[in-house]
Amino acid sequence: MTSDFAAAVAGSVSAAFSTVSVYPLDTIKTYLNKGSDEKGKPIKTAHDVLFNIILRKGWNLSALRTLYAGLESKIMMSVTQKFVYFYIYNFLIRIVERRRGSVSVLMNLVVGYVSAMAAVGLLTPFEIAQTRQQLNPNEKRSVVQIMKSILDSEGVAGLYRGFQTNVILCINPAIDYSIFDQVKKSMLKRTGKKSLYDMEAFWLGAFSKALATVVTFPHVRAKVLQQAGVEKFKNMDSTGILVSLLVTEGFSSWFAGMKTQLIKNVIASAIMMSAKERIERSVLDQISRK
Repeated sequence: MTSDFAAAVAGSVSAAFSTVSVYPLDTIKTYLNKGSDEKGKPIKTAHDVLFNIILRKGWNLSALRTLYAGLESKIMMSVTQKFVYFYIYNFLIRIVERRRGSVSVLMNLVVGYVSAMAAVGLLTPFEIAQTRQQLNPNEKRSVVQIMKSILDSEGVAGLYRGFQTNVILCINPAIDYSIFDQVKKSMLKRTGKKSLYDMEAFWLGAFSKALATVVTFPHVRAKVLQQAGVEKFKNMDSTGILVSLLVTEGFSSWFAGMKTQLIKNVIASAIMMSAKERIERSVLDQISRK
C-alpha cells in the first residue's frame, strides 16, 4: 500500500512541476491542433499562434495571461490524473508480479491501459473545460462554471465530448510507461542498482514519450477539435474527423501541431519521470527509516 501511495504522490507532484515548466508550449500546441483562431482564420505554425494571437498587441501582461490561460485547471487535472494513474498502475503491477512472478511487455501494456482508462473516465469533463479556457484566454468563468454551462447547453454528452477518442488515446500512457518500466528494469538488472540516476530517467522518459506521441498523435488532434466545440466536428467521432481532414486538407493535416506537441510532451515527460524517480526514492527512504 505504501509503495502504491508513494508512486502516486511522486507522479502527481512531478506532473505539477512538468506542467508548469512547459505550459506555454501546451497552449501553442492546442491552438495548432484546433487549426484556426476565434474568427476562423487558419493557424498552421507556432509563429501564427505567437504573433497573430498571443503577441498581436506586443509583449505585455495580457500576452502572458494568454500563454498561461487555464493553467490552474491543467495543474489540478494533471495532478489528479497522475495520482489516479500511478496508484492503480502500481497496485495492479504488484498483483501481476505476485501471481506471475514477472510482468511481460503485453501485460504491462494492458495494466497501463486499464489505469489510464480509470483516470480518463474521471477527468474528461475537466479536460474539456480546461481546453475551452485555454482557447479563450478572456474566459472569466471557473472550470466548474464552464462545466455547468456545457451541461446546461449540451447535456451530459457535452461533458464527455471526445471520450471515445480518449479511450483510444489511453494507449499513449500505456505505451509510454510500459516502455519506461521495461527498459528501467533491464537497466537496473544489468547494473545492479536499485534506482535510475536522474539523467537516465530524464532521457528514458523523453524516448518513451516521443514514441507514444508519434503513434497516437492523429487522435490527439481529433480530440482537441471535438473538445474545442468546433461546429463542423461537433457530432463526429475521431475516425470521422480524421477522414474529413484527410479529404479536405490532406494527410499532413493529421499531424498539424505535432512538432510542438512532440517537443512539449518529450520535455514534460523527461522532467516528470526524472522528478518522479527522485521523489519516489526520497519518499520510500523516509518510510524505510521509520
